[in-house]
Order: sequence, then C-alpha cells, then structure tokens
Amino acid sequence: MLSERGKGVLAMLLAGTIWGLSGIFYKRLDHIPALEVSSHRVVWSFIIFATILICRHQFGDVIQQFIGSWRQLRQTLLAAMMISANWTIYILAVHLGYATEASLGYFIFPLFAVFLGYLVFREYLTWIKWLAVAMALFGVVFLTVGLGTAPWIALALSSSFSIYGMLKKRSSASATVSVAAEAGVITPFALLWLYGVHQWDWIGVTGLSGGRFGTNLLDSVMLAFSGVLTAGPLILMTYSTKRLGYAEVGLLQYVNPILQFLVAVFIFMEPFSNVHIISFSIIWLALMLYSSDIIRQDIWLRKTRDTSRGDTTTSKR
Repeated sequence: MLSERGKGVLAMLLAGTIWGLSGIFYKRLDHIPALEVSSHRVVWSFIIFATILICRHQFGDVIQQFIGSWRQLRQTLLAAMMISANWTIYILAVHLGYATEASLGYFIFPLFAVFLGYLVFREYLTWIKWLAVAMALFGVVFLTVGLGTAPWIALALSSSFSIYGMLKKRSSASATVSVAAEAGVITPFALLWLYGVHQWDWIGVTGLSGGRFGTNLLDSVMLAFSGVLTAGPLILMTYSTKRLGYAEVGLLQYVNPILQFLVAVFIFMEPFSNVHIISFSIIWLALMLYSSDIIRQDIWLRKTRDTSRGDTTTSKR
C-alpha cells in the first residue's frame, strides 16, 4: 500500500510521462493545422473540467472568476492567453520538426521562472541560482551563435510558461478552478475559429486544409482525446502538489522535457549536432546546480520545521 507521499510521487511521474510523450500524439496530427488542434484542446479540456466541477458543485467558483473584480478577470484572460499560446507553439514545433528545441524550452523554463521571480517579486537568489541562470543564458547564446539563429521556439515556450506561472502565483483560486476558468474564457474564441475552419475553410498558419473533425473517425477521436491529454496531467499534478514539497514537485517535472528530448532525437530522428550537445550540456549542468540548491533549501526548511516542532512540544511539557 502506497503512502500519501508515494501516491504523490507516482501521480507526478505519470503527469510528466504523459506530457513528455504527448509529442508522439501531436505528431500524428501534423496534417491538421496546429491552431485547429490547439482549439480542440481548449474546448474539450474545458468540457472535462466543467463536468468535474459541476459534479463537485464547484462550478460557481469558475463563474466567480468571470464576474468578480476586473483585476481577477484580466488576470484570468492573460493567463488563458499565455497557456493557449504555449500549447499552440508546442504543437506547431512538433508539427514542423522542432521538438528538440521545444524540449529545450521546458529545460530552461525553471531558470527563466527564477529570474522572472527576482525581477517581479524581488525573490532572493543564492549565488548558485545566479550561476545557474548565467550558465543557461550562456548555453542559449552558444546555441544562437552556433546555429546562426536564436532558439525562438524554446524562448517562446519558456517565457510564456513562466509568465503563466507568475499569473497563477497571484491567483487565489484552486488549480482546477483557475484552469477551468482559463479554458472557459478562451473557449468562445476557439469555437469561433473552429466554426470558421469548418464553414468558411479557414486554413490556419500552416496552410494545411482544416475542418477535419467529423470527416474522419480517427482524427475526430484524437482531437477530442486532446482534452483528456490536457486535463489529465493537470489533475494529476494538482493531486501531487498536495502531497509533496515544492522541491520534489519541481524535480519530478524534469521527466517531461527529458522524455520530450528523447522522443525528438530517437523517435522523430531530429538532428542533434555538436553545437546542440555542448549547449544542452551547459544547460543541463545549470539545472543540476539549480536542483541541488533547491534540495539543500528544502532540507534546511524541513530541519527548521522539525526543530520548531520539537521546541513547541518541549514548551508544552
């Protein structure tokens, strides 16, 4: 029988595995414009979250995100824009053969988020974190110089997800409610796009013919299943964060980019040159330094907490 912590670890590993292998799923849909796939992802995930919250009698909390203060609505809209942009960019990257670069975006995301936390929230950074951020920056610059172009997809993914995380940090709603509200606020736009694709033959940025839902059984099922592929890991992550510490969740999340990278290089057979090897190695080393500092801080916090509990117990006696 697994302990609560063991269940949390298993849930986070499963979420990371689903995210990491999702590229294989979206690659199968590369004949459909990325924006159409992303629109289905938004709509079906909203249906799933709405159903769950209605069953829990919590859908009123989602409505409250819309009719509350203007600040709350604006924050929900901005978060929805960031996460939907992140989803679309990732799908487009997989479709166009840039899954390796996409994995880089999720590798550098924690370091980008740390730096953003320093700029926006004035969070304290240890010298190890500063070194990790500097190394990640050097790795990106090295890749830019070596390839002759900046890794724009990686930078777009890491920046959009970091801004999304920053907005989520300011939200007082639960994870499920906030994600449902974000999907809900963007769903009308997604439905409008899908209506245009089907009725007016809008084709999306890739130039592929759209409006595939309902014309092919396999495509239709896969487009609908994208909602499960979106909502499932988020539910698992929410379950995990209630049972694990911040450091443990953060480290387990690396399962996602690691699997993305392995899929890109060994299944999609995308090129991985010496420039990639050097720049990725620098960034991986930066992540190791960052992770070691997070673990050290987590151990220190636990010891401090245990000590304070011991002092409280002694004083009660």
